[in-house]
Amino acid sequence: QTPCSVCGDGKEVGNPDAVFEFPGFPAVGCGTLEGAGESGLIPDGQCGFLPPLIGICECQPSGPPPVTPPPTLAPVSDPPVVDPT
Repeated sequence: QTPCSVCGDGKEVGNPDAVFEFPGFPAVGCGTLEGAGESGLIPDGQCGFLPPLIGICECQPSGPPPVTPPPTLAPVSDPPVVDPT
């Protein structure tokens, strides 16, 4: 089987915790459905008709994973100098 994107080319599931239900098939989490597509477990003929049916999965353009900026450290000032006299 060929890997496929259940959301369509260049898109990914935006809500992996949502549950997709289709008559005659067991309910499945959107993240699980996406993983099955990426693993080639969904037949080629079925992947193409999924994008308009899985609106609950909130498909969105795929891109690089979000980058978490490093924490900003507060500037440290020199401790006060106490005159020993």
